[in-house]
Amino acid sequence: MKVYKKMMPVIIGYAFKFIKTLSPGRAFKMFVDDILKDGQVTEPLSNTELVSLSDREAVIKTKNSVMLKKYREIIKNRC
Repeated sequence: MKVYKKMMPVIIGYAFKFIKTLSPGRAFKMFVDDILKDGQVTEPLSNTELVSLSDREAVIKTKNSVMLKKYREIIKNRC
């Protein structure tokens, strides 16, 4: 997460830094939305749940992870 947070200005651009100085809460929401979009590559959106605790806290839960099931199968086969 720390690396991703440092990469955000590069990914979104300098507009993100400007938004971050004016409205940190909105910048955080943009950050969380971008994480969810990237997560859709490996997990369907129906398995992902976002709980916003406040303007600067959020919890992303993944149920029935497809990747986790595949990793378990690979580990069982190799051990």
